[in-house]
Amino acid sequence: MKWIVIFALLLIAGFGGFFGFIKFNPPLIEGGLGATENKEAVVISLGNKGMGEIHFTGVQVNSDESPSAAAFQVVDAATGFTISNDFENEGNSGAHFQSVAKTVMHPNTDPVPQNDEDIIYGLSVRADERIHTVKVAYEYFGLRFLKEVTIE
Repeated sequence: MKWIVIFALLLIAGFGGFFGFIKFNPPLIEGGLGATENKEAVVISLGNKGMGEIHFTGVQVNSDESPSAAAFQVVDAATGFTISNDFENEGNSGAHFQSVAKTVMHPNTDPVPQNDEDIIYGLSVRADERIHTVKVAYEYFGLRFLKEVTIE
């Protein structure tokens, strides 16, 4: 009976340590960013340094406002990202955009590609005013995180 209690306590401590490590070392990392001249549209290169998938849940700009549009570009490094005020109309730029909620970022993805075959993730955001900050909400191993990116 004593060994069962010790095993249960070690198991609980192990799970607590694992989730504590994840909470204090968020997996979403930011690479470069690009913006239109008036900074009403931006593309932020993001990567996942973790060992599990990232599921995105939302995007906000400036003072917790909803952007007029937000989508992900998932492309190979040779193609690169498109910065545009009209990224919902793919025919204009040749880029492919997908919804934030449907985007799953795979583990060990670098926001700065090492070669032309690397898959890169770019978050495209458009607002009706100049963008100063972008907040990205996501889930990782069932824990919720918020990444804030400052646009200079």
